[in-house]
Amino acid sequence: DMREAATLPGTLQQLGGVRNLVRQPGYLRAEARTPWLGFVDDLEFVVDAQRGVIDLRSASRLGSEDFGTNRKRIEALRGLYTAAP
Repeated sequence: DMREAATLPGTLQQLGGVRNLVRQPGYLRAEARTPWLGFVDDLEFVVDAQRGVIDLRSASRLGSEDFGTNRKRIEALRGLYTAAP
């Protein structure tokens, strides 16, 4: 079943280092800081209730290599989101 976008901010906070910036119906934009050097990554989520999916983007602001940081963040987020009641 499809959860509302309202559960995303709380799930993001569980990851740590994430700050919610824009929250609108069906849309969330946040910033995440890497723990070691404090690089800022952008996260965007668009809820498509009709398709029953949440489209997301997680991208580094600087450089072209993040050593898998964004992928690890999204996989951790997916695990927390699917485990939520």
